[in-house]
Amino acid sequence: MKFSLTTRDYINIGVFTVLYFVVFFVAGMFGLISPGAIFLGWVVGIILDGIVIVFLLARSPKMGVLTLLGLFVALLMMLTGHPSLVLLTPVFGFIADIVASERGFAEELQPKRAIIAYAILSLWFATPLLPIFYASDSYFEHLGEQVTPDYLEGMKAIFTPTTISIWAVCIVVLGLAGGWLGTKVARKHFDKAGLTR
Repeated sequence: MKFSLTTRDYINIGVFTVLYFVVFFVAGMFGLISPGAIFLGWVVGIILDGIVIVFLLARSPKMGVLTLLGLFVALLMMLTGHPSLVLLTPVFGFIADIVASERGFAEELQPKRAIIAYAILSLWFATPLLPIFYASDSYFEHLGEQVTPDYLEGMKAIFTPTTISIWAVCIVVLGLAGGWLGTKVARKHFDKAGLTR
């Protein structure tokens, strides 16, 4: 990776941020089925978004790309009514940027670094749930304004501090799997088409 983002890089960040968020949002529709299905949607979203992020890193292998994507995702999450802790997302993006550019700066995608970087970035998926650790009553009270009483009770039963802690570990594993899938897809399809150059 290298520094100095160009106009093309900013365009790539914008386009892939939209793609990343759309995949996340559409996968999140599983949550309409039941509270437990929310996790299924997140699993699908994390796996598929690995392709989006690896493609972005292949197109713009530069420091700051994941930080900016994280910032834009956080703003979009805030606009859709999520707690302010989603603003930690660019922090995960910054750490992911550092990991992706470890041991110097390269001109092209580094698959192993991209996989680990994506797993770190994916940890933001836990941030909307963090208020459950210290302000669960107000969190569920606010949620109760948007869902049915039965759905809310299901959320309370499933979304506990223990569940969220286990989920954070699962996010890392899923992030590694999504990043791995992304590198495989990039290598098999995008390189042949010359889309990563």
